[in-house]
Amino acid sequence: MTLFHKLIKPAAVAVITVGIAVTAQAQPIAAADSAFYIQVNLDEMRQSPSGSQLYAWVEDEVLEEIEEEFGANFTQSLDGISIFGAGEEQTPVVLLHGFLSQQARDAITDELFEGNQAEFTESRYGQEFFAIDGDGEFANGNIQFDGDEFDHLFLAFGDAGQTLVTPSEQALDEFLSNGAAFHGALSPDLIVVQATRPLVQGGLNTKHSVFKHGPWESKFFQNVEQLGLVIADANDGFDIRAQAVSRTAAMAEAMGGIAKGLLSFKALADDGDDDMVWLENLEVSTQDNVTTFQLQIPAEHLLDAID
Repeated sequence: MTLFHKLIKPAAVAVITVGIAVTAQAQPIAAADSAFYIQVNLDEMRQSPSGSQLYAWVEDEVLEEIEEEFGANFTQSLDGISIFGAGEEQTPVVLLHGFLSQQARDAITDELFEGNQAEFTESRYGQEFFAIDGDGEFANGNIQFDGDEFDHLFLAFGDAGQTLVTPSEQALDEFLSNGAAFHGALSPDLIVVQATRPLVQGGLNTKHSVFKHGPWESKFFQNVEQLGLVIADANDGFDIRAQAVSRTAAMAEAMGGIAKGLLSFKALADDGDDDMVWLENLEVSTQDNVTTFQLQIPAEHLLDAID
């Protein structure tokens, strides 16, 4: 397993197990041309009632393995993790939030370079970064992400509590030219579903060319142009809200009707099944071309679902 896989695993697991998977920042952060973003707010999880229960699960299932590799100093420094795309091909970018100690930084660079950091150090825009050539010797095997190999892997420690790991040179340039930090707002083609105590947020611009092939070419994604989701702490449970922006108001209304119909059918089919009774709390509403789904779920039920 490469370092890149280890660093993105917390967010990747959140995506797979929670559904569609915020950072320590007030708003999500991504590259200017990102077509998607996934952000996990570990800091908020640690200090909120239900979030702390979710954090305990993340700690057992994900962070423990990373801690064994990089030490407790590294995992305790993490406030959040962002994953987003950059460029025409939406090359993955991982942004770690939190002020990493020198010990934590050394753990990362030692894992990447086996103690030969100086050989890989470069500078651009007055900022230092590390670069690995995929054609050369890479301490942990090929530079891969989801089975795709990349020519380079870049690592940059910013002074604003952001650490960048990506094979995208375009994202590296954007990061370094802005003082080793991402500052700008999201692309207007991405939506943010707001919440008071967000734990996980995500958004998708289905109109982007990168989604024009494969499983994305379904009638659903032909009709839906934007998707957004948030999982927020709600004291003794979680508030899950999703929004789908359709091409027309009629399509949005139809989507809401289908969802309500499926819920009614399930209620009849379950015949008193208590395991999924919390689904009865799902509320579906439509305004113009936006369909909103909102669900209040007890903490133990969500944790049981992802365990």
